[in-house]
Amino acid sequence: MKYYIIFIVLLCQISLVGQILIDSSIIEEYNVLRNNTNKLTIEKLEYLESNSPIPGLGATFVSKLIVDTLNFSELTIPSYIEFGEMELPILLSSARANKDTVKIEIFELLFSNRNVRINIVKNSFSLSYTETYEDDVLKESLIQKDKRQLTIPIVDSNLYLSKEKFSVGDEIYGAVQFKTIPYYFHAMHIKPHLKLAKSYKIYFKCRIVQDWN
Repeated sequence: MKYYIIFIVLLCQISLVGQILIDSSIIEEYNVLRNNTNKLTIEKLEYLESNSPIPGLGATFVSKLIVDTLNFSELTIPSYIEFGEMELPILLSSARANKDTVKIEIFELLFSNRNVRINIVKNSFSLSYTETYEDDVLKESLIQKDKRQLTIPIVDSNLYLSKEKFSVGDEIYGAVQFKTIPYYFHAMHIKPHLKLAKSYKIYFKCRIVQDWN
């Protein structure tokens, strides 16, 4: 069965049409990111791709991560805290198809504190971004209580795919680019909460498997 994927973004409480591009150069761009990753990390990823209990698992790379602190001038920051450059995380992705639905999930290799889900149903898809921490440190607005997990609405999203048609058993190459709305993070020793907005561009590759659930 062939899946014809047409994307319309429905994001939490925000509805918008995403800019979707079919671009075969995505494969080459993905391979450049993979080849520029250190050898030890690639060996771990290759082991997971071959031995993971999750079928079709693929290495996934963040090419851009920008974290904007929107209330920096308001913060009380101890002098011993230094803000360094944020290391780009290494991610994994998987894809499952069931009847008219394709589900793509992108998650972290070591600590699952960020998760991107793309659900394709017939002629539309939904995209969600979730962060999870051990402690209650997240909230969407200052009047809310802190929570350990938050699904953050997304704006300015784009999807790039290597081709238009996919079947179970196919490898799917793509890139997703998005920006979150501002949200709040409670960082230790810093007051008040950090008001953050994050921008990502993530390149993914995985093999579509049959979802029997």
